[in-house]
Amino acid sequence: MNFKSQFTYTRLVAIVFSILTLISYNAFADEKSSTAVKSPLRLNADMISGIGLEAVPWDDKSRLSKWSHLFTGKELSVSVFESTPKELGTTGHSKNRVRNYPYDQFVLVLSGKSVLTDEAGIAQTFNAGDLFVVPRGFSGTWEEFGVYRELIVIQEEAVRTRKLDIEKVE
Repeated sequence: MNFKSQFTYTRLVAIVFSILTLISYNAFADEKSSTAVKSPLRLNADMISGIGLEAVPWDDKSRLSKWSHLFTGKELSVSVFESTPKELGTTGHSKNRVRNYPYDQFVLVLSGKSVLTDEAGIAQTFNAGDLFVVPRGFSGTWEEFGVYRELIVIQEEAVRTRKLDIEKVE
């Protein structure tokens, strides 16, 4: 990773951390009964870099998936998701169809490439360092290439109560 991309990555992580701190502070400020001191939470840098993620079952024979929750609060959930080719030396391209995405999801691409194509056929490519939001209700395809890792922020209630409608596209 060159200096410019490392600087951009560090700046993006700082922005996400600042947003989380502000939102968490506001959520805690509303709790009148709590007298505990609230402090910023440092996210696990090893997990952001892909170290220590837990394997998750995924209906995709060409890729392995890993996941870890970095923070689960009253209002937000922050996680790292990684998808890698099962066979070394292959791109292990993955393409899934998503229907009526159940929540808004903020994404910071940490590595690899992702292509999202909406129902109108408009494709958008996101590479390491790119930020995007998948809006609630999105329908289309989601492709991942190479070692794809993302930092995601989702409303906590949505994670617990809504189910993804996703299927592998051959």
